[in-house]
Amino acid sequence: MSQVIWTHRALKDLEDIYDYISLDSEIAALNVVNEILDCEIHFSGETFLDGPKLGIENYHYFIKNNYRIVYRRDDFIILIITVFDTRRNPDKLFL
Repeated sequence: MSQVIWTHRALKDLEDIYDYISLDSEIAALNVVNEILDCEIHFSGETFLDGPKLGIENYHYFIKNNYRIVYRRDDFIILIITVFDTRRNPDKLFL
């Protein structure tokens, strides 16, 4: 079973997502962030399969609703790099 580690950047992304959505609804913001955090189960499961590659060695992504969760997988560690809203300009995604 792999250990899932969220980078400071990924946690900041979640905070920004919450802050933005909470301008309309705190409940909706909490639901979205919790859904993203629940994706950790996908990464730590025994039947985990790598998602599509980003074109950078060992970098993959998983899409949950409108959010792309970018991660790097090593032997027993899944490192969540960033969480990116797919409705935004992908040129603004810096790794």
